[in-house]
Amino acid sequence: IIALEYSYEERRDEASSTLFFKDTSTTHNPTLINVFYTTGGVMTKLSHPTSGYNQLWRRNAYDSVASLAAIFENPRVHTGKGYRNAGNAVRGCIKCGEEK
Repeated sequence: IIALEYSYEERRDEASSTLFFKDTSTTHNPTLINVFYTTGGVMTKLSHPTSGYNQLWRRNAYDSVASLAAIFENPRVHTGKGYRNAGNAVRGCIKCGEEK
């Protein structure tokens, strides 16, 4: 329902605990949002003014319906959650939660 409120539609069937959405307001380089609902992760793919069409991966990006809605409202929103760089790139196992 959140996706529909912000002009997104499901772009493919759910797979591996992931929901896939596409912005319906544009056809050229549409904004894509993938929601990994078991981990709270989000991937956004959008046109950046200087970097072009690229992806942003955020882990633990939302902790409530409101914070997820904020990402759909503005996929560029800086949530302060989930950002990482090569120096602290650690991933947790989906099944057990153990950091790798």
